[in-house]
Amino acid sequence: DSAGSAPAGDSHAGSRAGAAAAGTGSADTHAGGASAGPSGAGSDGASGSGAPEATKPAVRSTSERVAEAKAMCDQASSAIDEGDFTRGFQLAAASIKLHKTAKGYMLRARAEQRLGRVDDALMSLDAAAELAPTYGAVWEQRGRILWAARRRDEARAAFSRFLELSPKSGSAPEIERLLDEPR
Repeated sequence: DSAGSAPAGDSHAGSRAGAAAAGTGSADTHAGGASAGPSGAGSDGASGSGAPEATKPAVRSTSERVAEAKAMCDQASSAIDEGDFTRGFQLAAASIKLHKTAKGYMLRARAEQRLGRVDDALMSLDAAAELAPTYGAVWEQRGRILWAARRRDEARAAFSRFLELSPKSGSAPEIERLLDEPR
């Protein structure tokens, strides 16, 4: 879906499609590392690849992957804040590939929005909502992206969900003001 929605001439469509497949497809990316021999015994050489051990990727523990994914999220956030949306997108996508989190998908959505890819940003937020359906910030970000895209009815629905989940949020009064604006 993500690749199909890429505008003609979009030079990032290929990387986005790969990131979308890694980020929103099946759980192979996350589970693949964990299921490829949790004990680590007997799985080396059974692949039949014939590749020398030195060329096989190092198997990282889950905690190492989580820590690396978190560091990439921090770098993605910094890149986006500095205006480097392409780099922010790439870092968020790499983070998701290592460890799927709502934060990673939300960062990817921020970058996609800034790159003019509203539908891709919304798909990233769908993935974030799947992982954290009661995390109000996902719905707030969805509402803001939709509002900026002048898709007000959809934005209102997302903002209403945000207010249900996070009525005491610091941004709740601002969201309530947006909802009170005439249609």
